[in-house]
Amino acid sequence: MLIMLEFIYLGCKITNENNMEAEILQRISNANECFFALQKTFKSKYLCIKTKLHCYRTIVQSVLCYGSNTWTLTKRSETVFYAFENKILRKIFGPVLENG
Repeated sequence: MLIMLEFIYLGCKITNENNMEAEILQRISNANECFFALQKTFKSKYLCIKTKLHCYRTIVQSVLCYGSNTWTLTKRSETVFYAFENKILRKIFGPVLENG
């Protein structure tokens, strides 16, 4: 009898334990590399925030969520996703002034 421990389907690693933590961290790492490759675009003063957000949603989020239909998310995974998204949005919008 042959038992598969893991295999790659559509670019996503699927394990027999259905643990997606490693895959999710790899996707975040790939999206982070994509963001840093486009960092000049996001820092440009000639582009409006709406255009930067559009670039983020179409390019970086596509890399981040590729193959997500096979994932089983936990609360920890959701927290990691929200932290990554907040990091990127802070870089796009810039610093926030709390008192003015």
